[in-house]
Amino acid sequence: MSFGRRVCASRRVVLAVDLGELSILDPAVDLDKSDLAAYRESLWEMKHITLDGEPTWWTVKPLTRKQIRYAQTFQGDPGGFADFVTRAGLVKVENYLLEGDNGESKVMPPVAVKAESNLGELITDEWMTEVGLQTDLLAGLSTMIQEISEVHLPLPKPSARRTGP
Repeated sequence: MSFGRRVCASRRVVLAVDLGELSILDPAVDLDKSDLAAYRESLWEMKHITLDGEPTWWTVKPLTRKQIRYAQTFQGDPGGFADFVTRAGLVKVENYLLEGDNGESKVMPPVAVKAESNLGELITDEWMTEVGLQTDLLAGLSTMIQEISEVHLPLPKPSARRTGP
């Protein structure tokens, strides 16, 4: 029997995802000095990314098992899937500017969450509507959240402590 590992803590990341036909990249990422494949394989460890400027920071957390099961009900609806996974896994956003009504830039409001029945805390519909995250941002964020939520096999090294007889 082998055991897998899950990322259990929230993680502060920069959006830099290569989805094959679509790359979602924060403008502050220096692509020539960054390794996007290693960044993704390491589950978004910043040591693989080189920044040239101040990026937008996204704090994401893994989904619970109940949230993962619920997200699977969105099979065939990539937009609904990306929206739900982002609502469940996004914790905080730093240094992201929105365009105001008069064309001026304004800072994104803090993430607003509320408890949703047995799914835990989710970002509110009102917050999602107010900030209007673009489809490509939702796709990139949901990919990052989904991957830190999955079990990864095998463990990188054996357990230090033996249990049992």
